[in-house]
Amino acid sequence: MTHVDSGPGALALPGLDIRLDPAPPDLGLGPVVDGGTEWPDVHGNAAARTAVHASGASVELVGLARYALRDGYQVASAWPEPGRLPGPVTDGYHRLAAPLLMTYRGAQHLHASAVVTSVGVVALCATSGTGKSTTAAALERHGFSLWADDAVVFATGTESESPLSVRLPTALRLDETASQLIATLSAPGMAPGRAVTGDLLPLAGVILLERGDAGETTTASLSSGVALAGLLRHALCFTPRQPSTQRRLAEDYLSVVASVPVLRVTFGPDRERFKALISELLAAMPD
Repeated sequence: MTHVDSGPGALALPGLDIRLDPAPPDLGLGPVVDGGTEWPDVHGNAAARTAVHASGASVELVGLARYALRDGYQVASAWPEPGRLPGPVTDGYHRLAAPLLMTYRGAQHLHASAVVTSVGVVALCATSGTGKSTTAAALERHGFSLWADDAVVFATGTESESPLSVRLPTALRLDETASQLIATLSAPGMAPGRAVTGDLLPLAGVILLERGDAGETTTASLSSGVALAGLLRHALCFTPRQPSTQRRLAEDYLSVVASVPVLRVTFGPDRERFKALISELLAAMPD
């Protein structure tokens, strides 16, 4: 059974202990009671596997490490694959394993990058390869602080009117083409009062980024039903087939669409359209 906390307690990032001893067959968590989910990469190959055990939960990042979090503990253990160094193991933990383990404890995990505005966190959701990391880097160049890359973790049921998001250790990963594109953008810097600070901030908005045919960059406010369907396409959770998980997903994401604006921004694939996208996002940012 999934171990669920509520409110800010679900946003506590477990520490990480990288182990050098051989991994026990059950990772010290007892027998598997729910095989969880296999998550594919962009090529359809297995990238991650999750499992619920009698006394906790585990995540395997294929070819990198196996991570285990015991119920009631605030430190996860990691057993690297042979030859894997601590740096990539820690990075993999913060990018995917920890967000998934936090959903096991009651948080939600949105596949998104994010920046910080004057009113909180704005998530940028998109399918892999659309350019959400590149978009976040462009907004960072305009003075918005980076909040997340690939994983926005949040919880509802808090004292805040809006869901709260927690900052996880992260750094943008850009390929050479994206880096060259960002270098062509102007860098006006930080406007006064543009960002708030802290590691626990309200979720202030969500923008769904979608590539379209060549044409104008467009922005649309979404109805609750359309926004909910769009968000759920980017939601990751530990045991998505469990009815209890499905109910919690629906309840938490209904809370999101009821409390924060959700927009869809569609843009073309070429460089000039990307610049138009950034201009559109700058105008759409909540303040």
